[in-house]
Amino acid sequence: MKIAAGENRFELEFDGRLFVHKLLTGSDERRAGNILMKKRSELVTTSIAQRVIAIDDLDRPAKIVSFLEDMDLDIQLELLDKLEDVDGGIETEFEVECPRCENEFRAPVPFEGEAFWMPRKRLRQKAKRSNRATRTMDLDS
Repeated sequence: MKIAAGENRFELEFDGRLFVHKLLTGSDERRAGNILMKKRSELVTTSIAQRVIAIDDLDRPAKIVSFLEDMDLDIQLELLDKLEDVDGGIETEFEVECPRCENEFRAPVPFEGEAFWMPRKRLRQKAKRSNRATRTMDLDS
């Protein structure tokens, strides 16, 4: 695998052109998020441009963006799907073995909700504030 070998450069033949692209790193993702916040109307173009290193002999970012902007939206969406096929995303399920019966099953990682994203200390502080507010409301009744 290219990733295991430390490579982050992939080639994709699409619509008669050679697209050279990379997988986004954590810092790439943060930079892309900031750009997307500023260019919400160009969501698909920006998302593709963050991954593409070259299109045929075009290897300057401004030229790549210009080329992408000239593509029809349906072609852009198809290209984005192809790029995401390589990406694979984050594995959101993992295998768990029951300590009692030793059966294995797959369980999803719960990425939703405050409990996942908020540190425990802040969750406790939020719960205390919520309890205080509830007690105050009870006294007012």
